[in-house]
Parts: sequence; structure tokens; C-alpha cells
Amino acid sequence: MNVSDQGSARAAYSTFAHLTAPNVALYRQTMRAFLLAKERFAVHLRPEDVHAALPPEHRPAELEAVGKALDSLVEWGTCGPNRTPRG
Repeated sequence: MNVSDQGSARAAYSTFAHLTAPNVALYRQTMRAFLLAKERFAVHLRPEDVHAALPPEHRPAELEAVGKALDSLVEWGTCGPNRTPRG
């Protein structure tokens, strides 16, 4: 595998980066909030919406933590730039 192939492989797996990142529980619960919202045909969620939808045991005290988690999910390609789930 050459360097270009390795970069492509990394890019392909970046969508799943949240599964091995620190705070994996927050990322998984954030994605779950999107899944549940999608079942109700609500696909665009603000950080406030996600924060409110998180179970209390996974809800950070600060809303900013949810915003940072969403930014990371966008960076990894798990959510689109408008913070909607991919797929």
C-alpha cells in the first residue's frame, strides 16, 4: 500500500473516528439524538436541541461541549456541515 492509498484508507475510516475517540459516549449519544430526531422527520438539530436530547448521564454541564462534539463529528465526516447525519 503506498502513501496515497494509506491516506484514502484513513479518509474512508474517518467517518467512524468518533468510535475510538475520547468521549466516545458523548459522540455515540449525540448520533443517537440525530437518529431519534430523524425518526420524527427532524433532521436539522442545533447544539441546544442535541444537549436537551442527551440522557442526563451523558449530558455535559456545558452546552459548549456539545458544540465541540458536533464540530468534531462534522470534521470526521459523520455529520454534514449543516450538522445533519450522513447516510
